[in-house]
Amino acid sequence: MPDIDALEQELNQAIAAAGDEAALEAVRVAALGRKGSVSELLKSLGIRVFTMSELDERGMPDVVAEAVDIASLNTAGLHVTMDMDFIDPFYAPGVGTPERGGATYREGHFAMEKIADSGRVLSVELTEVNPVFDTANQTALLAVELILSALGKKIL
Repeated sequence: MPDIDALEQELNQAIAAAGDEAALEAVRVAALGRKGSVSELLKSLGIRVFTMSELDERGMPDVVAEAVDIASLNTAGLHVTMDMDFIDPFYAPGVGTPERGGATYREGHFAMEKIADSGRVLSVELTEVNPVFDTANQTALLAVELILSALGKKIL
């Protein structure tokens, strides 16, 4: 479980270091599949958080479309960060905080493909791959595939 006080302090230090102009406006940030206390912290900062329950209820296509709209509103494009712990550990065991109930292999690709289809992607990063916990590079290989999907490659 992340230390929320430490995360909040780190965030406040980063904001203070940025000066009067924030690098990101919270109204232009969307987070998909966040869980637990981190989700609550993001919401308190004005960031639109789509929980796994909301993904289940609304479906990936609607959620991704809204997230792209939020992140690219009045901008030149969007930056995508995918934490591999968004993916269920069955498909991505090599992460720092594995939690059952994450996205499936196909859902992860679908999300990245839809983001690519928006034509708004300027940059992509993938985080939370931990080779110490990985099994036969399964997570690392999936991470590479997901980046390719975010850049327009289709798996089906």
